[in-house]
Amino acid sequence: MAKFLGIIIWGVLVYSILNFLPVSYSSGTSFLASGKDTLLDSVKDSKNASRAISVFKRDGKFLGGSLNYPGGVDIYGIKNSPKNQNLFFAATDKGLFVSRDGGLNWRNFSDIEKKIGENTKIYGLIFSPDGRAYISVYGDNKGFLYASNDNFFSLDKIADWDKEGVYSMSLAGDDLYLGLSDGRLLKYSLSGKDIGEVNKLKSPVIKLEVFRGNIYLVLKSGGFWISNDSGKNFKSGGNNFKDFYADPRNPNLIYAITGYGLIR
Repeated sequence: MAKFLGIIIWGVLVYSILNFLPVSYSSGTSFLASGKDTLLDSVKDSKNASRAISVFKRDGKFLGGSLNYPGGVDIYGIKNSPKNQNLFFAATDKGLFVSRDGGLNWRNFSDIEKKIGENTKIYGLIFSPDGRAYISVYGDNKGFLYASNDNFFSLDKIADWDKEGVYSMSLAGDDLYLGLSDGRLLKYSLSGKDIGEVNKLKSPVIKLEVFRGNIYLVLKSGGFWISNDSGKNFKSGGNNFKDFYADPRNPNLIYAITGYGLIR
């Protein structure tokens, strides 16, 4: 693992993740890797903002990242720009943060029209292979899905929902799957520019991944569900699940964080 340069959001399960989960994951999932950077972005509550993020160097040393914000910040996830290995964005409950030096220093970021800022929650963001970005924003009791071609300096609204937000999203080819806070699973066509409802679950969708043709999701109620027919039907994969990570090198291998511990 020492051969990788990584960024870690500290949380209570970081030790387990570092010792048991794969460190190289190239997609829009929670594990993100390029030739230079590996990202572990467990969604954890960081009470001490100055220690929220650390950088794991190739020589096995940790460098403390500096999150320049007065107070605690909940970090929901981090993504690396596919066009710049040193450019990272963090989705937080205090808006969007950016690092331009590989994760060592972070500052609050806003677009030119101030659609995102400290008063908005950024539930997640994702980059398509061509560099176009999609971001889930919640503010003033309304959720928004925006797209951007310039690393969030300008935002184009795709859709909005009253009192609901996109908790999780996953890109599969030309389709962007969206998991909403009201349990709806939606699909947005990048080429057709239309959104349709795929399914309605009984609880908010807090984690969503589309991997090797299957849809995996975790509900707020703790249920883990799997669909192999594009989301029309789901079968239960277990209860009391908190999070999961699929291994792209082995389509049958999934790691899960549960109330019973780490399992695979």
